[in-house]
Amino acid sequence: MNRNQSNLQFGFTKDTSPAIAALLVSEAALDSKQRRVPFILGTLDSQKAFDVVHHDILLDKLYHTGINLSVWKLVKGMYEGLTSKVKYSQIFHI
Repeated sequence: MNRNQSNLQFGFTKDTSPAIAALLVSEAALDSKQRRVPFILGTLDSQKAFDVVHHDILLDKLYHTGINLSVWKLVKGMYEGLTSKVKYSQIFHI
């Protein structure tokens, strides 16, 4: 595992399984239910959706859900000024 990578990262990681991630989520949800505290899960698949999502529309929809303003500003800040690059070293035949 890359030393900068979270040990909770399961996608495209050698010797890991999505089943482990599902187990962690299930256990956290059960613990939350037993302790009678809210369980909130946020996920992000930046690899597949980053270049096709209109961030302004997404942020507007998120805002109108009634999300806490501080959380909304945090999410908005994560998307400001982002750029992406693709590194490809093989010939791609269509």
